[in-house]
Amino acid sequence: MKKYLFIVLLVGVCDFCWSQLVPAWSKTYGSNGTDELKSFDVHDQNIYLMGTNEIIDDPWIIRTRWNGNESFSSGIEGLENAQYLKNGIIDNENNIIITGETQGSSFPTFVTKLDLGLNEIWSQNYDGLGGGLNIIQKFDSNYVLVKKTWNDPHEGIAVTKLENNGAIMWNSQFEGTIEFGGILNEGSSNIILTTQDIPGINASSNSLIRLNDNGQYENLNSSQGNGIGDNVNPIALSKNYNGGYIYSTVILNEMSMRIISTDSLGIQEWEATFDGVFDHHGDIVKTQDSSYIFAADRKLFKISQSGELIWEYEIPLNDGYLWGYIKKIIEIENGRYLVGGTTYSTDTQHDFWLVNLVDPTTIPCFDPTQAIGDLDNDGEITILDLNLHTAYHIENLENECFDLIGDINQDGINSGGGLDFLFYMSLLLGNQ
Repeated sequence: MKKYLFIVLLVGVCDFCWSQLVPAWSKTYGSNGTDELKSFDVHDQNIYLMGTNEIIDDPWIIRTRWNGNESFSSGIEGLENAQYLKNGIIDNENNIIITGETQGSSFPTFVTKLDLGLNEIWSQNYDGLGGGLNIIQKFDSNYVLVKKTWNDPHEGIAVTKLENNGAIMWNSQFEGTIEFGGILNEGSSNIILTTQDIPGINASSNSLIRLNDNGQYENLNSSQGNGIGDNVNPIALSKNYNGGYIYSTVILNEMSMRIISTDSLGIQEWEATFDGVFDHHGDIVKTQDSSYIFAADRKLFKISQSGELIWEYEIPLNDGYLWGYIKKIIEIENGRYLVGGTTYSTDTQHDFWLVNLVDPTTIPCFDPTQAIGDLDNDGEITILDLNLHTAYHIENLENECFDLIGDINQDGINSGGGLDFLFYMSLLLGNQ
């Protein structure tokens, strides 16, 4: 006989219960520790994980259901030699576009277009030593590809606009030692975040570049002259809430993350710095409650529109894993997030990593669609969300949620968690 305990709470008076994210589930995917996640996207309650498998030396795509259970996986055979995927999206036509580097004498950039069944529509190689770094789709259904270039001794980037069938429309190249941080689609133009070395000193600075739809570009007034010795790497770029831009960089020598918000001309409005960030992997998402979440390393920072920290959270590792990093975050609904990255079990063995997180501060106390209790007898409070069929483990359930239950039995007296609460607690027994 197996017993199920559900404490069903019908009436609540507090709006928010908890102050920390909770993993609904955290799963790893891969083959013998050889998979590295570079991107993921969602379509029709399926999640498409995109990365590289080092055994087959080709792109590797895994599709999961909304609950994280894998439904299929497949390698994508390249045009020639080995191919390493570096980014991918699901476009407006519900096709998958992936880009990366093809191994060989010239290390060209590849772009491959697939349907959601992973059947190839077209695949092309392009000049660009170092491979494709990012690709976005424009409103005209064409694509803008960002790729790495090499002009000894400098690494740079080039931006290429492609027709929907992969044909080149134009190409613009940026010289110097440049690191790429992100690209935004702005209709008739694109905004690009870069970091460039400052000649003659051991330092680097951030820049925003506006690139029009003919491939011509201008530097916005956003080159941030970080102090001598500051070495920065860009993390991510997004629109902010006032028509300008917001971006994050890691300051390597300080092991911190710097966030800068600008107006539409790239002029800085405010800056905020947060310690304990060691790596340039990460992302930015604008949340449905008009805040931001910045991802860096394994950490998430929720930030207000003016730069104040709302909360900070470090995603726990799964058993058997030593470290990991976040590559992308998607808010699937208010307060519920999918976070994807790569996690390492040894220095050389790594797998795709996908986590479903919930922010309980967005969940009203005593939602009648939820049952609360220690459902699996593991000593932790669990919320069972009957709408999403997902269980959330809550270690610290604050007492104020139980301060006033309400007049459940309509005797004119609010029970305050007393006999009314006990009377209406549902105990369900089942046989299995």
